[in-house]
Amino acid sequence: MKVENLFYKEENRVKKQIIKLGTVLLLIASTMIFILNGCSQKINGTNVNKKYAEKGMVNLIGEPYNYEKGTVDKGIGLGFVLTDKENELMEKEQLGIERNPRLGYTFSYITENGVKMLKEPSILDGKTDMPNITAAFFNYAAIYKIPNDSKDEIGEITMKYLTDTYSNKKAVATLKEHTYYFAWNEDYSSIDDLSEQDKKNIEALISNFDSFVNNFCIFPSSNVEKNMKNFNAKMLNGGNFTQEDFAKYDITMVNIWATWCRGCVEEMPELQAVYEKLPENMNMISICSNAGTEAELAKEILDKKGCKFPTLIPDEKLEESLLDYLDAYPTTVFVDSKGNIIGEEQIGAPSQNKEDVTDAYLNLMNEILERFSK
Repeated sequence: MKVENLFYKEENRVKKQIIKLGTVLLLIASTMIFILNGCSQKINGTNVNKKYAEKGMVNLIGEPYNYEKGTVDKGIGLGFVLTDKENELMEKEQLGIERNPRLGYTFSYITENGVKMLKEPSILDGKTDMPNITAAFFNYAAIYKIPNDSKDEIGEITMKYLTDTYSNKKAVATLKEHTYYFAWNEDYSSIDDLSEQDKKNIEALISNFDSFVNNFCIFPSSNVEKNMKNFNAKMLNGGNFTQEDFAKYDITMVNIWATWCRGCVEEMPELQAVYEKLPENMNMISICSNAGTEAELAKEILDKKGCKFPTLIPDEKLEESLLDYLDAYPTTVFVDSKGNIIGEEQIGAPSQNKEDVTDAYLNLMNEILERFSK
């Protein structure tokens, strides 16, 4: 009897522990649901987030967003997670991702032959026209947000781009005054020189569309004042560049470019001429937006163009406070000694006449410095 009583007591103790554990798990689950629901809302049956959060946001189907594997773009109000196939192609340099500031992203497949063509010297030297490689690119998908106002000019242009470029498109979410559209192509028959592996890769991308879209994370975009403060960026040729380096000059011209931007590469000689003509109280640097993944290519471009000015690899702070809010490449901004962006940003070259570009940049710097030193 004594043994039976002990067994009975132990059985009851275990049952109570199970009940307690179940209660704790239920409380944890309830808390998680509260956290997710507190951050998200359903609009027309789709999950969107009421605001940006460092954790707790959800994707379109209401599952926790994968911050670790995903990209979060606060300037657009969009998060996305590349599929395993896309990550594989990214490693092989066969995936192109183009960001259109404040609007969305275009995703392109680059054929095996296209990868070879992109590495040809004629792309870099500027003396030879870039070969026609558009046939080696397949724009397979895009995600863009478009203003609901039908009279919005940018929205009209963006919608036309989606309609002209993609065979299919659908609205995947609506948040406040914008609707997010996913556009895609499935017919790749017009792409030249496709290998059997190219075809398999494209088919794999197409088959993953549902998973890709489900993992979109939608939230209100942020409007922040662009600045160059509190950052610590590595330079392509070694060393670091911080906000303190601006203090040595009254004004610094900052040219922001990308290795894939032909217009950016073409104006490099003029930028070097600006750098060589600057007086002691002025400086010039550049930021290569994709130098984090294309450092060697960026170095090769700068070397071929004879550029000696410092070029930064953007850190996370520069991404969040400056690059995420650019409207185009190349963009040039002007920074005072405290890291504040002053004057108007210059999109593209300041003159259509190549011979006048250098003087046009110098005049801009003098005008802005005179205006803001009063």
